[in-house]
Amino acid sequence: LPPGALDGITVLPGPGSALFGPIALGGVVDLSTRKPAPGSGYFSLAGGDFGTVRSELACDAGTANAAVSVSAWGADSDGFMEGADYSLWGFWISSLADADGLRLRLSAGHVDKDFGAQDFYAAYPSRERTATTVIDAAPEIRIGEWSLKALARFRGHDDTFVLIEDDPDFYRNDHTSESLLGRVVLSSPSTRFGTAAIGVESVNSSLESSNMGNRDSATTSLFIHHRMEPNTRWTVEAGLRSDDHTRWGAVLSPSAGVSWRPDAPLAFRASVARGFRPPGFTELYYTDPRNIGNPDLDPENAWGGEAAVDINPLSRLRASLAVFGRQQTDLIDWVRAAPADPWEARNIGESSVTGAELGIEGDAGPLRLRADYRRTEIDAEDYGLESKYALNAPRDDIGASAVYTHTAGFEAGISARWREAPDADGYCLVSARAAQRIGRFTVFAGGRNLLNEQYEEIPGVPTPGRYLEAGVETRW
Repeated sequence: LPPGALDGITVLPGPGSALFGPIALGGVVDLSTRKPAPGSGYFSLAGGDFGTVRSELACDAGTANAAVSVSAWGADSDGFMEGADYSLWGFWISSLADADGLRLRLSAGHVDKDFGAQDFYAAYPSRERTATTVIDAAPEIRIGEWSLKALARFRGHDDTFVLIEDDPDFYRNDHTSESLLGRVVLSSPSTRFGTAAIGVESVNSSLESSNMGNRDSATTSLFIHHRMEPNTRWTVEAGLRSDDHTRWGAVLSPSAGVSWRPDAPLAFRASVARGFRPPGFTELYYTDPRNIGNPDLDPENAWGGEAAVDINPLSRLRASLAVFGRQQTDLIDWVRAAPADPWEARNIGESSVTGAELGIEGDAGPLRLRADYRRTEIDAEDYGLESKYALNAPRDDIGASAVYTHTAGFEAGISARWREAPDADGYCLVSARAAQRIGRFTVFAGGRNLLNEQYEEIPGVPTPGRYLEAGVETRW
């Protein structure tokens, strides 16, 4: 999705197994595409360090009851180091039609990426090219106060990976994967017993790969979710999901949540759910000189929960404090005993994640301020192995931001985030952006990692240093 196609990004805290799937244990990030606005449009052009140029164009047309939005974008860069160059382009088309009791959204998108992958998968000058196509059909029917929402989605992905760019015959992987998703959800009207949603979902995936062979999997899911508000202060939710996988059978994932608002400044919430994640094709079957899959992997299983209090002591000041935890078994990770060894996919046994998160935000005239702190502790069995992903989360994560907005069309913001992961040095990432509106145009400049920190989020994988860019955008 290009940025111009998005209407908003909403973070839903707490487990969400029933409606969003059994892997939604830590919360849900909901990307909502915008409704086409006939006669409107958007254009942006920017350039920055490392020979980077990017652009986006979006145009909407139609009427109030039937409209279409077309977005196209592209970017090209020499990369922050040799072998990290990239070139990408894509488009997104979304149409929306409304009639009496019926709404239909049709969407299609494609993105093509060609990029250097030096040191990313392994310490080789690698290269990869991917092409992904998505087609969606999402009808919604209203029958009185009942709602029936459906979704049919096709996703096709082509991937060509060369381990050594100058010697493609040494190791090359070509694969094509396809996924078909169907989903139907029936939602009841609101009554004194609350609202209910019941649905069915089916996902069929297939893979044709020169490295991993021909593979397929299918999952059929049934779920129900009930929400009840006995009075203005209480909300109670409960859900149950069953996922029947062709290889691992049926798994039940219950979830429950409650919120209590005793008075205006205070609100309490808590939720708990069971999660389940089967290994993917890559974890099961992929092999190259530096990565070894494991066809005997078992699915991950976990119970997770969160409890929080939200405080609004003043209209311009908001704060929240949350504690969270997750107990995991058969956790899947890529691990190795020494840097010279290949990464291997394994079930690394039992582990627990606990932590707390504090956030404060407020407005002071034209200034918006925010600060947050997160502490995460991971307790896992010590096998003397290095973790690539699962156990490598930052232990301490501190952030702060300030945004100034002037009525004359000027806006400037700065943000900083400090992180420290286990067995690694802490680092601070600072970003800033300033923009000035001039008529219909906005001129902007900004940068990321302004302190030019050298750090690694994945062991052995370098990250970009300081990046500065400037550009112009316009809306109509």
